[in-house]
Formats: sequence, structure tokens, C-alpha cells
Amino acid sequence: LPQCPWRTWNALGRGREDAMAVRRIVLHLLAALLMHVACGMRVEDAGRWDWHRNGMAGPAKRGVPQCGENLQVVVDGKGAVVALHPHDGERMWRRAGDVAAEDLWMVEEELVVVSYPDGRVLRAWDAKRGGLIWERYFTEDEDATNLVRAGEYILVDAQGKDQKRIRVRDGHVMEDEAEFETERSEDVRSTNTVVSVQTEVMEGKLWLQVKDQSGVRKAWLEEGFSHGNVVRVDACACTDGDRVLLSMEDHALLMVEIPRETNKAVVKWTREDALASIQQVLFAELPDSEAPLEGDASLGAVTPVAIGWKQTLRMQLLKAKTQLGLQQPQELEELKHLEESTSDKNRLSRDHNGFRKILLVLTEPGKVYALHNGDGRILWSTFLPGKWKQMFHMTTPHLTDSPPECILFGATDVGTATATTLSTYSGKIVSTTPLTYLVGQVFALPSDHEAYRYSFMIVDEQRMAHLFPETEEAFAALHTLEQDIHFFAADLADNTLHGYGVQVLENTYDFQSLELWRHVVPETERILSVAFRMPEDKVYTQIKVLGDRRILYKYVNPNTLFLVTGDAHAGENAGLTCSVIDSVSGTVLHHEHLKNALGPVSTVMSENWIVFSYVDAGSRKDVLSVLELYERPRHEQLSTGELLKRKFLGRDLLHSNYSSFNLPNVRVMGKSFFSPVGVKKLGVTLSNRGIASKDVLLLTHFDQILAMPKKLLDPRRPEGKPNADEKEEMLQQYSAALPFVPQKFATYSHVVSDLEDVVVSPTFLESTSLFFAYGTDLFFGRLTPSNTFDRLGENFSHVFLLFTVLGLVGGTSLLGHVLKGRELAAKWA
Repeated sequence: LPQCPWRTWNALGRGREDAMAVRRIVLHLLAALLMHVACGMRVEDAGRWDWHRNGMAGPAKRGVPQCGENLQVVVDGKGAVVALHPHDGERMWRRAGDVAAEDLWMVEEELVVVSYPDGRVLRAWDAKRGGLIWERYFTEDEDATNLVRAGEYILVDAQGKDQKRIRVRDGHVMEDEAEFETERSEDVRSTNTVVSVQTEVMEGKLWLQVKDQSGVRKAWLEEGFSHGNVVRVDACACTDGDRVLLSMEDHALLMVEIPRETNKAVVKWTREDALASIQQVLFAELPDSEAPLEGDASLGAVTPVAIGWKQTLRMQLLKAKTQLGLQQPQELEELKHLEESTSDKNRLSRDHNGFRKILLVLTEPGKVYALHNGDGRILWSTFLPGKWKQMFHMTTPHLTDSPPECILFGATDVGTATATTLSTYSGKIVSTTPLTYLVGQVFALPSDHEAYRYSFMIVDEQRMAHLFPETEEAFAALHTLEQDIHFFAADLADNTLHGYGVQVLENTYDFQSLELWRHVVPETERILSVAFRMPEDKVYTQIKVLGDRRILYKYVNPNTLFLVTGDAHAGENAGLTCSVIDSVSGTVLHHEHLKNALGPVSTVMSENWIVFSYVDAGSRKDVLSVLELYERPRHEQLSTGELLKRKFLGRDLLHSNYSSFNLPNVRVMGKSFFSPVGVKKLGVTLSNRGIASKDVLLLTHFDQILAMPKKLLDPRRPEGKPNADEKEEMLQQYSAALPFVPQKFATYSHVVSDLEDVVVSPTFLESTSLFFAYGTDLFFGRLTPSNTFDRLGENFSHVFLLFTVLGLVGGTSLLGHVLKGRELAAKWA
């Protein structure tokens, strides 16, 4: 009997321990299921949504075709030495030096010798890996433009003096005459037999007249040749035929093989190097289904593969091992293969999240591309020789039977001003409209919602405004907006900023531009940067609630622009002048001078804040400065509760319908920070409704993109330790240096060579932004500044979640039954 209470307590204790164990198991499982939502980028996610494409600037300046399996080496349009794979033309390596390369003097299986401007530098590169083997500099008396191969040496002309002898394999300069072999061979430019090729484009065919050791013969390329004229030809004779490298007018590079037994040339591979000279990028919507796509674009559709339950279970097991860090390299590759085979990111139809889109790309030679943002493949391309100013969407996104269109404004290759409309889905030319004036600036006007089409106002070089298209409906719509149309132009030659309005001319579709204001920059300064808010920048709310429940009213006037000017000859009095100007009235809302500040300057503007970068003259470090604009309220201060009450009653909260000729007083807050990286340009993320927090995108000097959270660039960061109210706003203590977080690199470990700009587009999900960075290389990816708070992962297994919940319910019921049995046994004991 004395043992009964102990046995009862022991049994009950074990039951409670089992219950606690079950609770712990449940919590751990739920934490594992939600880990994908709470965590950032994991190792298995890299490369799932993003892609990186190596590029080469066109057109090629010099190429030396090679026979067999040797790499094809060329000098690209920017003077970089590039090695291409012989089978598909993919870039193996690219070396851009401090100066642009001029010529390839020798290409062998393991060595590439390159000369640089005026023959003053000679460098040898490893042909397989791109490593620098040796380099030699020459004086003015030595001429390295006329090199001669002599056995294992290169002879350099020294203008009547003794020739300099350089050993090819290591660059050693031979001083002893006895060491030198006197026999000479042919010109050092190529080890292959050079052939002469003449080209001509006729009736959609490219004809090649080849002259080699066997004589002269003609060959032709297949019909449908659409790369324009041939810019440069490099050729060599091989045992099985001739190999020809063609640099085309549209910056394409073609490797053509001409077999000896036939006169039909064969294109072995084609490189679209115009993508290394992008001028403008637009995001466009895919069709609602894959059927509307016309032409060959539909052939690139990738349909997800359905996998069985065994592969599904295997994929979930590999994901669990990867999350716990227990995966092997081969298992990680297997997981990526399974996910790619089941992914629908490459389909040619829009998705409900708005992740799949078309990238419309306008390039310098006039070639327009449509890229799929899933993997960067080319859906179609259209070559329009000329100089194009801008590209716009001609139609609004809608679900009708007619395909969307885009329009280009500029001049053709013969100098005729024109507007050309293309189909977004096929690239076919819909219409071409000649213009009687030269295009200066183009502005998209509010769309006609009944026709789903935009109209445009074109300002020519004489500041006359013209309506396009010239229709009665567009003219009537524009006439009603006459008093609301204003634009500005920066004249860099005169260092002046002009503001204009328009006045309708009778019996015509033209408008007279009227200068309303002028901002003249002092002669000692020049305009360095002008920024304004993008139309896609959404503002969810105009109020900002502070930790102490006070309210700040954001100044979100869309007509605000930011001007930065600086000293033309910066010296001891180096500095920058910053001005916030209303673009309608020309009113200067804020003006300040920054001492010890130098260019270059890059600026980005969003909502009510401005971030700009410059160089500190003293420390030579890059600085990021932020300005936030707030209204000084004209009405009574309202509590948060009163604002919510008015919101639910549908009343106007802020009385924000102000006129640019009666502006409120603006309060400006600012702070400066040292940037952790060198900055050459700035960008900002966009969201669907403007709710999610934003990242400022820093385009670095080493050609990567760092996503800096905007909350770190807050001018209200306290100098001392944050108090309770500031902690509630999550304000961090001010530090002059911004933190360097490697995990915030949006391009990961990829380097986007010659990075020029980044274009951002929102998706239907508030948390996610798409971005496309371009230079010589291309990079596409996603950004989630506020993490993925509104979605689960794309590969989240709902089946696994269902089985987990069922297992937990079954386990809980079983343990409950066991616990009741033990309690009953304890009572009978």
C-alpha cells in the first residue's frame, strides 16, 4: 500500500512527460514547415529563379578562326579579348584590360598574343584559361605594330636599331645574338592558312566568294538572312573546308563553315551580341495561354514534367537534408534537376503571381529582342536599322483577342523620322508611320480605356509639341488635358533647366510649347544629375505614424524633381548644390550646398525620399545621402484614432489636392552615410501597392548589385541609444558607416561585366520585385525586401503538409489512448 501513491505519481509523471515530448515534436515540425517562409535565400534556391548570361560587345573588331577543337578568339567591340567555344560560341573567358586591344597577332593552341594602342603594349594570354602569361611595354623608338615571327621568337622593329627579340613562350627579351635563331616564317597573325572572302546580301541570301589555295568559288547562306550587312570578315582554310567569322551590322557574330564538297554554307553558331549594348528595357505581360504566341516563339515553350510519388518523396527528403545542411554535392545537383523538371517558370503564359514576363529590349544597333524572364532565351528578334530614341507600350495590359503592341520613336538608317509599331508576341511590324519632324522627347498620355491604347506627345528639336497618333479621339482627350500638361528639359550645353506648358494650335494636331520657368545654373557649375519619381512608384499611404503616436505627412507631389550641380573644375572649394524643384511652377522647395563633395553623382527618387551618391573629397570614400520630404500640416493635428475613424467613414484624410502654384511648406530631413562599396548608379525596388519596404540598389564599381535596406538610410536614426518610442519604430542608432552584408548582394557571386543599369518591375504579390541588370553581361532575379510574407515557396509540398498533420493527429490520439491506459492502470494498482 505505501507504494501505490508513488506508482500513481510515476505513471502520471510519465504521461505528462510524453505529452510534453509530443508538444515539442509538434513545435519542431511546424518550425521546419515554416522555415522556408521565414528564411532568406538558401543554397538550393540559388539559380532557381535567377539567371546570368555572359556577353561580348559587338561588332567584333578582329577575329582569328581556328580549325579543329581550338577556341575561337576575337577582340570585341569594347577592345576586350574573348575566347569562344568552338561548338556553340559560348564565352569561355573575357579579359578587358586598362586599354582596349587593337589586334590579335598570334593565336595558337595554348597562346594568344595581343597588341594594344599604337603598338606600345604586347600581352600574351593563356588560350584555355585566359590567364596573363607575360606582357611587354615598348618605347617610342620601337614599333610593335609590325611584328615578324622568327621560329620561337617575335621580332620588334626598332627604327634602324637592333631588333628586339622576344621569346614567345615566356616573353623573355633575348640580348645575346647567339641565342637567336635567324630563320623567319610568315606573318605572326595566324597559324592557319588565310583565305580571302567577299560578301554580298541579295534577296534574303548571303553570298560568299571564297578565294583560297584551291581557287575561287561561291557559296551561299540559307534564305531568311536578317542580320543586315556584313561589317567584318575573318576566315581561314582547314582540311575539311573553310571557316568564316562574320561580324554583322546588327552586332551578331556568325561562325560559318563552307565544306569543300558543296557550295552551301552552314551556320555553325550565332551570337546575338547586340544584347551587350542595351538602350532600354520594358517588362511586358505574357498571354493568358500559350496559344496566342505567333511564329517560332511558341516552339520555345517548356512544359513541366509530371513526376511520380517516388520522385516527389525523394525531392522532399533532399529538401529536408539541404535545410539541415546534411546534403552531398551530388544530392544538391539531383535536387536542382528535380526542381527544374517540375518548374513552370519557363512557360509562355502568365501566372497568377505575375512572375513570368517578357523583357522587351531595345539595343544600340536598332535590334529589338523579346526575352523570356524565366531563363533569358530569345523568343523573337527584329532588326530595325536606325537611331531610336525611346520605346513604349502602345496598348495597355488587357485580356482581349488582339495582341499587345509596342512602339518605337526615332529615325531610320536613311535619316527619316518614323514611328514603328511591333507586335509584342511575335515581333512582326504592325505599322510604320513617317514623321515630318525630328523626335526630341516623347511622353505617354493617359490611355483610352475603351480602345486600350495610349497616345503620345512628341516634342521636336524646335520645342514644338505634336500629337501621335493624329486621331480625333486622341485630340479630344488631349484638349481636355491641355492645362494639366507640363514637362521639363535639361539643356546641358547652356547649363539650364527649363519648364514648359502647351497651347493648342487651331486646325492642327500640333501644340506650341510655352516656357513657364527657367532655372539657370551658375557658370562655375554644371548639371550633374536630374531625378524624378517614376510613374510606377506607388504610395500606399501619405501618413507616417511615429512611435509616440505623432503623425508626419509625406510630401508625395509627383511633379517634384531633384537637381544636383557641381563645380566644373573641382579644387579646394569642391562642393555640390542640391535643389528640390516643383516641375510645374519652377518653385525651389529646398536648396543646400554640400562642402567637400565631388562627382560623379547618381540619384534615385521614390515616394517622399531621395537618395544620392557622391564622393567625399577628403577621404575619397563614396557617400550616400538621404533626404525625406514632409508637409507642414495646414490643418489641425489629428490623432491616430481620429484618422482611422475618418478612413472608415470614407473622408479625405490629408486634403492632398494641392496646386503647384500654392504649395505647402516642406520640411526636409537629411543624413549622410559612408557607403560600404563604390557606387556608380542607384536603383530602387517597386511593389504592387507600395506597402512592402524598399531596398536601394547600389550598382558597384566591381559590377555587382548590393540591395541596401531603406530603413538603414533613415534620416531619423538617433545619434544616441534609441528610446522606447524609437525602438518601436525599429530605428537603429546612427552610425556614419553603413554595414557591409555580403548576403544582400542581389547578383550573388556573379559579376555583370560593364554593368550599366538595372530595371525593376513589381509583381502581383506585394512582397516580390523583379529586376533585370544589363551591361556586357545580363542578370535577372527576384528581390523580397520584406521577405516572402504573403506566399509560401513555389515548391512547397502541400501533400507533405497534409501527411504531417494527419501523422500528428494520429500520434496525438495514440499517445492520448496510452496515457489514459496508464492512468487507469495506476488507479487499479
